[in-house]
Amino acid sequence: MTKLILVGVIAISGSMIVGIGNQFSQANQLDQKIEQAKAEKEVAEKQKESLTQQVELLQSDEYIAKLARSEYYLSKTGEIIFSTPNDTAEHKAQQAKEEVEQGETVVKVTTQNR
Repeated sequence: MTKLILVGVIAISGSMIVGIGNQFSQANQLDQKIEQAKAEKEVAEKQKESLTQQVELLQSDEYIAKLARSEYYLSKTGEIIFSTPNDTAEHKAQQAKEEVEQGETVVKVTTQNR
């Protein structure tokens, strides 16, 4: 009879240990999912901030004009626009943004005299 009780206690103890191990495993998986969600949230917040800045800049006529001139080479009457190696779209957009933020009105063009 005592052997039967001992086997029963061991079986119940083993079952509890396996259950606790499964709970720890699930808790670890949930912790990993939480960390991943936090990282995704941080990326999304940075994207939102960037997009909000872009929306604000695009509401500025001065920024739109500079962007159109640098991105699409639109010029004023009598101007000739020269492209340089640093004229990548990203570089030009960033430069136009910085100029608008600093209140600069520098436009890199050359006027043709006729």
